[in-house]
Amino acid sequence: MSYSKCGLCLKDLEVINPASGIPYIRCVDWKLCPFFCREDSIHGYQQCLRDRVIPDYKVHEGGQLPYCIHMDVVTLKVSRSQKNPFRPYFTCRRKEMCRFFRWADELPVDVFQTQSPTYCPEEKVSLQVDMLQCLQRPKLQRQFITGKVLEDGVSTTPLDI
Repeated sequence: MSYSKCGLCLKDLEVINPASGIPYIRCVDWKLCPFFCREDSIHGYQQCLRDRVIPDYKVHEGGQLPYCIHMDVVTLKVSRSQKNPFRPYFTCRRKEMCRFFRWADELPVDVFQTQSPTYCPEEKVSLQVDMLQCLQRPKLQRQFITGKVLEDGVSTTPLDI
């Protein structure tokens, strides 16, 4: 069966049949395009993509597709929840490793524009204390081993080799 073009980049679509036996449809440029859905829900997916995804994410309209934090291409999905029915969103393809999530029907909010950086002197002092403890740890371990050897008179550590 032939399907129309991808709604994000206007390239052809292809049907894939994974081992699960459920046919899926993806863009032929799947390494760079997030279009991916089950074959039995293609029409609702395309309508949602056409009506609800903002132009900022449509390459053929001059937009750019989002990338997750580790610079991987994301997948476009459609929510089936009662709270957000038929609302498109992007998520990372590596769902076990990355928690990237962005609604596809609203502009992304830049974290640096909404939050000004804050300076907390207590955090700096805490980090300095932790660093000093890490630096002193090997010295304390050597002192403990040396003291243990002197107490016992016999070394069970590889120091006497």
